[in-house]
Amino acid sequence: MVNVLIILSVSFIMFFVDFPHLKKSRKELAVYVSIILFGISLFVAEAFHIEVPNPLEAIIFVFKPVTDWINKLFK
Repeated sequence: MVNVLIILSVSFIMFFVDFPHLKKSRKELAVYVSIILFGISLFVAEAFHIEVPNPLEAIIFVFKPVTDWINKLFK
């Protein structure tokens, strides 16, 4: 639980430091907030020992057939 409080406090400090620069543009603020919330959720999931899927596995799933096809072409 202490880990979650540390994560949230650091995130809020980051937000309030960057907020004056971001309040001029709503689009940039929306993107920043969404990225911060996504990052917070990943850190909190990691703090509670919830298994977070590795994005590299999705990339391998997509590009493995392409790689196999290209290798067959050059054999």
